Amino acid sequence: MSKDKKINWWKYLFIALLTINIIFVGSIAGKIFMGYNSNVNPKIEEKHELDVANKVAKIEMTSSQVNNLVNSYLKDFQTSKMKYNFYLGDVATFTGTYKFLFMNIPLSITFTPLAMDNGDIELKVENISAGSINLPKDKALDYIKSTYDFPSFVSINGQKEKVTIALAQMELPNNFLVEVDQIDLKNEKLSFNLLQK
Repeated sequence: MSKDKKINWWKYLFIALLTINIIFVGSIAGKIFMGYNSNVNPKIEEKHELDVANKVAKIEMTSSQVNNLVNSYLKDFQTSKMKYNFYLGDVATFTGTYKFLFMNIPLSITFTPLAMDNGDIELKVENISAGSINLPKDKALDYIKSTYDFPSFVSINGQKEKVTIALAQMELPNNFLVEVDQIDLKNEKLSFNLLQK
């Protein structure tokens, strides 16, 4: 007499569901750990000349000089958990790696820098990503603002998707102040006014 072998469908459905979950989690992890690739090419705006009575000098710099200056300043803020760099080209790009569970996750924020009438720099956020996953700009900025300590002259507004750098609030020796005069990345013209109180 032969026994009919009953098929256990629950076992096969469980294996199928487990396989789908593994594929889903693997694809998300792959996108996070892949690197950042953006074709963002926003328009760059210029600002008119500032008229300041106590201007001491006008400083003109190239993108390369600004990169060296900013990265030199950022060295003081590097940690073993987070490393980052700044690059000014057609857009401003802040890249870094964040150590998470023994792995380095590549992070990237792309900005359009604008010279404001009051001498501040406004960085309009174009893209924020972890690996190749684009993150919601407002939520990511709010998280960054609440998680990390920034100098008093840096303010982050997640709702407006921008970062403002109040250059005049930076502490410089001999009562000097700096204001941005012009940002024209297309023609690689960046100029700043050096002021004295």
